[in-house]
Amino acid sequence: GPKLVAKESRFQMDVSNTDRKEIERFHKTFCDTQERAQRLAEVFNERLEKIPGYDPHTTPKILFLECSVYIVNDKNLGTMGVLVGKQLDPKKYKKWNDDCGAVDGQNPFENRAGYDMMHAPLDVFAESDEESEDDSSEDDCSGDKVEDDEVFTVADIPQAFSHFTYTYTKRKLLVCDLQGVLSTTTPPLFELTDPVIHFMSRRKMKSIFGRTDRGYKGRNGFFRTHKCSPLCRMINRRWIRKVGEHQRSSHLDDLEEQISNVAF
Repeated sequence: GPKLVAKESRFQMDVSNTDRKEIERFHKTFCDTQERAQRLAEVFNERLEKIPGYDPHTTPKILFLECSVYIVNDKNLGTMGVLVGKQLDPKKYKKWNDDCGAVDGQNPFENRAGYDMMHAPLDVFAESDEESEDDSSEDDCSGDKVEDDEVFTVADIPQAFSHFTYTYTKRKLLVCDLQGVLSTTTPPLFELTDPVIHFMSRRKMKSIFGRTDRGYKGRNGFFRTHKCSPLCRMINRRWIRKVGEHQRSSHLDDLEEQISNVAF
């Protein structure tokens, strides 16, 4: 199987002197975040496939790595929890956006793997005569006009995914801090890890998805810098809206109730 890596959270100090159940709860929050991000990625990937001109050989999908929690008993360090997942190539590792609104820029990537793929236009064109979603949110661009000759690049995909998670969940949450490796093999794939979810709680609950969950502040930070690409508009067109729509109720409806009742 693939090589694995054990990671210790930078917030581990908060639970270093607590019991085993608290340590497990702390780390399972990270795994739950990653699992929920992956379920949204599956819906995003289905919609991506439906865009006219989609080519699986040149258009990367998004995959969040599986995450496990290991409890380590060390005679010197005591009991500690670590996150275990697939080891990604550190030479190809990068961030496409973070949890405060920063976005990977258009700086030269000549010395980074995947440069040619990242900035090459994809042969995918938007259909401008389709009906857009009925959404009055100022953070939604699905109603903006899309020109017939507009194309998107591979570099647009992570940002479009973050925006998609917000519109698809009816503004309940936003997945960002997208980091990992772009695999340029066939089929290409964004292999991502350690995402952040900002949850917009109607009950004013804070840090639902851990210390990095900044709620409305995190959402505002993302949209303060986000510039919609053609893909942001294309992925939310009504002609592909029904794809994966049934999945929403299974894991997003009554999300706050699920979180309030969860037991680790």
